[in-house]
Amino acid sequence: MILVIESSADYPSVCLTDEQGNLLWSETVFVKQSHSEQLPVLVEKAFLKLRGEGGELRGEGGELRGEGGELRGEGGELRGESGELSAVAVNEGPGSYTGLRIGVSLAKGICYTLGCKLLSINGLFAMSEWAIDQGYLGEGSVCAMLDARRDEVYIAILDSKGIVIKEVEALVLSEGCLDELIDLNATVFIGNSGEKAQRLLSAPGAKIIAGPEAHMFAKSAARKFRNGEFEDVAYFEPHYLKEFIAGISQKFSV
Repeated sequence: MILVIESSADYPSVCLTDEQGNLLWSETVFVKQSHSEQLPVLVEKAFLKLRGEGGELRGEGGELRGEGGELRGEGGELRGESGELSAVAVNEGPGSYTGLRIGVSLAKGICYTLGCKLLSINGLFAMSEWAIDQGYLGEGSVCAMLDARRDEVYIAILDSKGIVIKEVEALVLSEGCLDELIDLNATVFIGNSGEKAQRLLSAPGAKIIAGPEAHMFAKSAARKFRNGEFEDVAYFEPHYLKEFIAGISQKFSV
C-alpha cells in the first residue's frame, strides 16, 4: 500500500493507493493554509482505513499529531504493523515553500518510523497525466499551473499523448506568451491558477480543472514504486524551483 501526501498548494490532501495505482481512499480538507494542522489528521485517517476502522495508529501514551510539519506521538513513538504500508509518496514541488516543507517533513517522519520507502512526485506532470488518463483533453494539450504569486506561475505542458511540450519552469504570464506552443481553445488548464490564466492569457473560455489533490498522483506514485524509483529519506529535499525568500506569514498577520 502507498500513502500519498499533497501539500504544495491551497488545500491539504491524502490518499491511499495500491501498487497498481488503484485508488482506495482519498480526502481533501478545503481550508486554505491548514497543512500543518490537517495533514497529520488525514494521515491518521488513512491508517485507520488500513487497519479496518477498528484500530488506530498511535504513539505510546498518545495520538498521532503534527506540529509545524513534524510527526510525533505524545510520550512515545509512532507504531504500525509491518507490511501494511510499503511507501509514502509526496509532491516534490514546485509549489508553496511552506506547504512543501510540511509535506516532505511529514512523509520523511513516517518513513523513518515505519521503515517505508519514500517516493517523490512531480506534481505538475502528475496532474497532467491524470487529466490525460481521465479523458479531459481530446486531441488538445494540458497545461498544469500552480500559483507563484503576482503574475507568475509554475508551469508544465503535455500533449494528449503525454509528450512534454514545456518542461517545468516559473513563468510570468502575459497575453500571447504561450501562443507558439499551444492552442488556448484546445487546452485544458489544471491546477490552482486557472482564473489567472484566463485573465492574463486573454482566454476566458479556457477549460479549468481545480487541483492538485492527492488522488491525482495515485498512478504516478504506483508507477515509481514498481520501478523502484525511491528517494534517500535522509537527504531528500523539496524542489522549490525558485530561491526561497522568507516573509511574514499572512495567516497570522494582524
